[in-house]
Amino acid sequence: ACLRSLTQQQTDVPFEILIIDTNSTDATRSIAKLYKARLITESRPGRNIAHQSGVKKAKGELLLFTEADCILPPHWIDTFVHAFQKNPRVAACVGRYYFHHSTMLLTVASFILQPLFDTLFRLIHGHFSFRASNVAIRKSALLTAGGFNPKAREFDDVELSMRIAKIGIITYLPSLIIK
Repeated sequence: ACLRSLTQQQTDVPFEILIIDTNSTDATRSIAKLYKARLITESRPGRNIAHQSGVKKAKGELLLFTEADCILPPHWIDTFVHAFQKNPRVAACVGRYYFHHSTMLLTVASFILQPLFDTLFRLIHGHFSFRASNVAIRKSALLTAGGFNPKAREFDDVELSMRIAKIGIITYLPSLIIK
């Protein structure tokens, strides 16, 4: 479903799809071929390590990150690209998510609590935090910040946002919601 939503993007922006396979035992390889995605094998576990492997292989300056269990809206790419074009000082952009295969309570809670936590984080830290499932970063800003931290395990996306915020603006796109 994630790859289908990527290939159905309503955009004129050329893009590539990279799948970082960290020792999967499912049908990742065959699914990647079906969607003509570039498959990158990474033997070390960890989301941040997988992301860094993708960064090294990515051809573009704008890097958009999501996860295998996410479904993206049809203008996901264009929304991110427009935010970067609107302000060249933007180093990264982050959107929101909601759960699409969860309990009603968790789904409703995410709609209420996520904006609240986003606002609190910004009040405390002066910028918005990343969510690994719905974030876009300029490759140049990411490299200047030292890339993904291979030692970070939990909240590696938040830790990266702290470093990126020192380099440029992190734009919050509350209407860019993925499932």
